[in-house]
Amino acid sequence: MAVLKRVFSDKVLWIAGAAAILTSIFISPPQLMDINWKTLASLLSMMIIIQIYDYLDFLKYYAAYMTHKAKTTRQMIFMLASLAFFGAMFLTNDVTILTLVPLFYQLSKHIKVNPIFPVIIITMAANLGSMFTPFGNTHNLFLLTHFNLGIKQFFIMSTPITIVTFLAIFLSTRFFAKDPIKLTELPAVELNIPSLTLTVAVTVIIFWEFFL
Repeated sequence: MAVLKRVFSDKVLWIAGAAAILTSIFISPPQLMDINWKTLASLLSMMIIIQIYDYLDFLKYYAAYMTHKAKTTRQMIFMLASLAFFGAMFLTNDVTILTLVPLFYQLSKHIKVNPIFPVIIITMAANLGSMFTPFGNTHNLFLLTHFNLGIKQFFIMSTPITIVTFLAIFLSTRFFAKDPIKLTELPAVELNIPSLTLTVAVTVIIFWEFFL
């Protein structure tokens, strides 16, 4: 019932659905041959795997570990931005942002820093890092299959951009003060190692099946 209530109250969903129906009728009628089944299958597999990682608190664990190790405000922001950058390569930009931004907002209550600019940097880092892998962003999956790109060709194009953008993220964190911090309020997060190991094995199989 809660899911149905949310669907019926989501105005953006109804507007997008109406626009999709109208364009399908008057502009480009849908055809079965237009559906890229490989993209849909890889996207579905990717989203299921990502939800499992999210359920296992994979990103939260490393975020908690890194922030506990941070000695200064600058170091903490750089750690979270780096985690967002590299985490989005595997867990997508959306999941990374929805995990790390609320976490940082919780941390910002205990440190002397305006949360606006760190949140912008974390969000930028997640979006920029997601460009590196085919499964970091759903658009990448479409580009990979639509233009029939090989995985090697994809990485040849994405690697230079990734290196430049990570350097830009690193330089942007240099503008924050090196105020000393000591975080003890963040609760510890435990990993379910057997479940995580099985999930990693399934991830490798899916990657091998769809992209190699």
